[in-house]
Amino acid sequence: MLARTAAGALAVFPVVENVHARGILDLSIAPARIASTLASEAVALASRLAGELEYEGVLAVEMFVVGGKLLLNEIAPRPHNSGHYTIDACRTSQFQQQVRVLCDLPLADPSQHPMIDGSGSVRRPLGSAPRLKQGARFGMAMRLGLPYPVRNTVVEFDEGRRIAWTHVGGHR
Repeated sequence: MLARTAAGALAVFPVVENVHARGILDLSIAPARIASTLASEAVALASRLAGELEYEGVLAVEMFVVGGKLLLNEIAPRPHNSGHYTIDACRTSQFQQQVRVLCDLPLADPSQHPMIDGSGSVRRPLGSAPRLKQGARFGMAMRLGLPYPVRNTVVEFDEGRRIAWTHVGGHR
């Protein structure tokens, strides 16, 4: 995931690893659990592609790792489900960057927030997600040294399967 302005400025989000279940995105892990050299190669390829196309806006470039090499899978010229994790996990979301490009504003820092477990989210069974009032959530974030409130998000999937995430993140 990256954003590119008309002037060619780039803001690249951390490389994300997607896990699919039954053909549907089930989990995004950021940063991806790949070698740093491979992550750098993915960033360089996506950045070059955006430049060659003179693309303006948010661009998702999906790749597979096959035999230790990158294989291009999809180019999505828009905010994409692969970047939904940026809403809570990054200092600036893919949607904020898209608005910045459209309004000719400078791109903002796309880096990932420091997280409790370093993965971007803590995945728990529904019954074990913390039940905190907003004030308590904010207090917990401050005690952890984080400038953002804790947010609980519950997502319901097909067949009544429910999963809860606890995110530490948000927007300034």
